[in-house]
Amino acid sequence: CPIDHSAFQKAGANVPEGGSKEFTWTDDAIQRLERAPKGFMRNISRNMTEKLARERSTTHIDLALVEDSLTGARTTMEEVITGKVSIADLARDTGERIEAENGEAPHPPMTVTMVCTTCGEELQGVQPPEECPVCGAPGEDFEQR
Repeated sequence: CPIDHSAFQKAGANVPEGGSKEFTWTDDAIQRLERAPKGFMRNISRNMTEKLARERSTTHIDLALVEDSLTGARTTMEEVITGKVSIADLARDTGERIEAENGEAPHPPMTVTMVCTTCGEELQGVQPPEECPVCGAPGEDFEQR
């Protein structure tokens, strides 16, 4: 066959970890998603992005769509923090599971270890700082450990 099919195969394989195979993602969209803290926050962000893609009737996720979704995700997380939205409802609505421990109410870990991917600085907290106190990297460069 004179057609090089490798580009088609590569495009179809461009899906972030845990993402639905019904979508293809651009490299910059995946890179932006991966700046969210790994684990619950990244999973929620990915699921909200895919939900927005469905609402917009598209199967291709680009950087603009991820940014639109993350704007909504920030608002939603603020509503969780202020108690307007239940974290359990948010998890259920976005396909995540939150397990109860020792008879307590279910919740994601509130304090996590985050590592700056630029310099390796480790911090404890609920969310990344605006910038790394050691090297000045933006908060998006932190990953949950």
